[in-house]
Amino acid sequence: MKIGIDAKWYFSGPPSGRVVVKNLIDCLVKSNSLSTFCLFVKKNEMHLFQNQDNFRSSKSTIELIPVINIPNFISNLIILPFLCSKNNIDKMIFQNYTPFFNLKKTKYITIILDFLFLDYPEFFSFREILVFRLMKTFSYNADQIITISNSEKQRIIRHTKIDQSKISVIYLGVDKEFKPQSSKNKQSIIQKFQLPSVYILYIGRLNIRKNIPTLIKAMPHLKSNVNLVLIGSKDLNSFDIDSTITSLNIQNRVRQLGFVNQTDMIQILSSATIFCYPSFAEGFGLPPLEAMASGTPVVTTNNTSIPEVCNDAVIYFNPNDEIDLANKLDMVLMSEELRALLVMKGLKRASLFSWEKASEELLSIVQN
Repeated sequence: MKIGIDAKWYFSGPPSGRVVVKNLIDCLVKSNSLSTFCLFVKKNEMHLFQNQDNFRSSKSTIELIPVINIPNFISNLIILPFLCSKNNIDKMIFQNYTPFFNLKKTKYITIILDFLFLDYPEFFSFREILVFRLMKTFSYNADQIITISNSEKQRIIRHTKIDQSKISVIYLGVDKEFKPQSSKNKQSIIQKFQLPSVYILYIGRLNIRKNIPTLIKAMPHLKSNVNLVLIGSKDLNSFDIDSTITSLNIQNRVRQLGFVNQTDMIQILSSATIFCYPSFAEGFGLPPLEAMASGTPVVTTNNTSIPEVCNDAVIYFNPNDEIDLANKLDMVLMSEELRALLVMKGLKRASLFSWEKASEELLSIVQN
C-alpha cells in the first residue's frame, strides 16, 4: 500500500503545524511498515530531505514527491489530488485542507488541528478566517478526519454535522528533550540569560489569543516582586505589549527574550518556578504539557481543550480575571509542598503523551 503524506510543513510552516508534521513523520519512517510512504515535499526543500539521516536509515520504503511552492491551501485543494493520481496513492494524509474533488482510487485522511476560528473569530484576521473557512467547506470530502482533542472533535461535529464515526482523536506527543534538568544546567542557563533565581515563565506567540495582557496585568497584584519572563515572537495579531508594561510601571519585572533556540528554551523552562499559560482557546495546548514533562509547576486556563489534556496536574484560573490569576500564582509561589505535588502529578501526566503512540494510532487509522 502506498501512503501519501503532506510533508510540506516538515521544515517550514506554521509553528504548531511544523511540530505535528515533523514528529509524526519522524516516528512513521522508523516503523517497520510494509507500506511505502510517499512524502509530498516543497520542491525547493527536496535536498533537505535527501540529507536527513533518519530517512536514509528508515526501515520503511520512502519516496519523495516534489510539490511547487505555493500556499498550502491551494496546493491541497488543487495540486495534490493530481499528484496522488499520478503516483497511484492508496491513502493520502492531508494537513488541514481536503481537496475539493475526490479520486476513485485514493482515500483522503485529513488532520485538522482546530476549528477555533469559527467560535473565536475575534482572535483571527479577516484573511485568516477567509482561508480557514475552506477547511470547513471541503472537510466533507475527507474519508476520515483526525483532530487533536475531544474538544475539537465536538467543535467540528457542531459546525459541520459530519458523523462522529468519521472523526478520530489522536493526542499530540511530548518531545523527549523536555525533561527535568540538572542543577548545573539550570545554573548555567540562568547565568547565560541573566535570569533571576525565581521567575514565572510564558512560552508561545505573543498575540491576543494567548491572553498575555491578563498575565501582565496580574503582576502588580502579586504579593512578591517575582519577575515574569516571556519567550516568543509577536505576530499579526499581537498587541502593544510594551505600552501595557509601561502603563503598569513594571518594566523592571518583565523580561522579553524573543526567539530562543530549542536547547536553551528547554533549560529555561525546566529552571522556571512556574510556567503560566493564560491562553483563551487551544485546540490541544502543548506548551503546558512540555512544562509538566520538564518538571515545572503549571498554572493555566480552565477552557477549551486544556483541562482535557492537563487533567488535575495543574492549577486553573479564569482567563478573564487577572486577580484570580494573581491569587493562583501566589498560591503556588508560597507553597513548596504544592509545587512538589504539581511537579509529581505533571511528570506522571506528561508521560502518557508520546509521538510514538500518536504515530502508531495514525498508522492504524490509515491502514484500517
